[in-house]
Amino acid sequence: MLKNYVVVIQAGGKGTRLKSLTKDKIPKPLLEINGKPMIEWQIENVRKYGIQEVVLIIGHLGNKIKEYFQDGARLGVHLTYIEEKEPLGSAGSLYDLKSMLCNENFIFIFGDVMFDMDLNRIPYCHQQVQMKSSSRSSRNFYLRCARSSPCIPRGNVGQRLR
Repeated sequence: MLKNYVVVIQAGGKGTRLKSLTKDKIPKPLLEINGKPMIEWQIENVRKYGIQEVVLIIGHLGNKIKEYFQDGARLGVHLTYIEEKEPLGSAGSLYDLKSMLCNENFIFIFGDVMFDMDLNRIPYCHQQVQMKSSSRSSRNFYLRCARSSPCIPRGNVGQRLR
């Protein structure tokens, strides 16, 4: 179980490419898939792995996300909100969280991406990346490791895995 992990979900973008669906009235992560906002699917997914601490980075129309989820109790998690005053991008929003997460293991998720992978593999993948990989190939390694079965990476970790 990953109960000692914190999940950070970036949900602050404007969603300009999906404006025809959001009508600029709801943030992109609140778009429904099968009757439920996609960000709710994500929170439920991480909760089933024992994760109870979730940080939502919100920006454009972030008040709608706060209104919908409130403190997260309905989903069995504790939500903390970080409000971006201006768009900072992926790296910028994480930089602002460095003091909050400096001693925490965390998983970063984009609020508009659906996924179904075994998150229990993340600690193993993280350890392997630290031991054998450069940061350049680590993202692809994580995805490969999280999807592969059994949880043993295939190929040379230093190579770009697909």
